[in-house]
Amino acid sequence: MRKLGQRIRKKRENMEIRLNELAEKVGISPSALSQIENMKVMPSIVHLKSIAEILNTSVGELIGENEFNFQDTLIKSKEKKFLRSNSNNAQLFLLSHNEKKQVMETYMIQFN
Repeated sequence: MRKLGQRIRKKRENMEIRLNELAEKVGISPSALSQIENMKVMPSIVHLKSIAEILNTSVGELIGENEFNFQDTLIKSKEKKFLRSNSNNAQLFLLSHNEKKQVMETYMIQFN
């Protein structure tokens, strides 16, 4: 969420939309949009949804929902955790930390 304003500004500039144009389409003042982009105020969910639609993106993308810090997510090769093997001797390893709030787990299948 800390980079919300930066993401809005970057997408707006990439689409070559002026600040006052986006503000008008969203239904807020240019000053209010400037404060949102500079993270002095948080937009309402209604305005955030409108901004996302105009910038052809999602609210999740703007708030950084899909960002991962892969250095924290993946483990070192020597720390991989063996889970099981099958009758064909294929082995399954866990390559990510086992955390409750983790969105996705990474596995490796090794065929011998």
